[in-house]
Amino acid sequence: MSKITVILFYRNYLLCSGLEHLLKNEIGVSAIFKYISFDEIDDSLHALSEKLIIVEDELLDSYKNFIAENAGLFTNSKVLLLVKSKSKNAHMDLFDGILDITSSKTELAEIINKQLRLIPARKSKNQDEKSDLSEREKTIVKLVALGKTANEIADVLFLSSHTVITHRKNISKKLGIKTVSGLTVYAILNNIVTFEEISA
Repeated sequence: MSKITVILFYRNYLLCSGLEHLLKNEIGVSAIFKYISFDEIDDSLHALSEKLIIVEDELLDSYKNFIAENAGLFTNSKVLLLVKSKSKNAHMDLFDGILDITSSKTELAEIINKQLRLIPARKSKNQDEKSDLSEREKTIVKLVALGKTANEIADVLFLSSHTVITHRKNISKKLGIKTVSGLTVYAILNNIVTFEEISA
């Protein structure tokens, strides 16, 4: 459907699996990232532009603490609260909408689609950044995403390890992404590597 990324913060595996199935098969979202704690977040989220965030109510307190310190991270995003109790509606000022687990598949899909349409369309910063990477740098990003070390990348590309490390530093400077997970997300969203290649 769209290039918007959906990020799920969850505690309940079954709820998360059901929601992931709905997003993929009924709504057509392909880029879905899952976290069981806000402590897991690193700069991989900075690689994403438009985002739909869905937070399970069990993580409500953690979300409030996290957003107080990282409000800018969810700019240009919509945030939904997944609830098992109507009492959670008291926190609506923190969210753009509520997903009630007792709702039907159609109702849940309508709420999610509405928020996806409301996320402001903009020229993706990542697209500009992608064009700034040389072909060599894109190749290195792909190999990093595939789990290769600097020495392994050097062997594949017939470069010295020092040259590979220099490329990595330049890539990190251009993209503002320092971690392997962040570069992996960037590579996936910019079609430098596929989920299938990473999973192989």
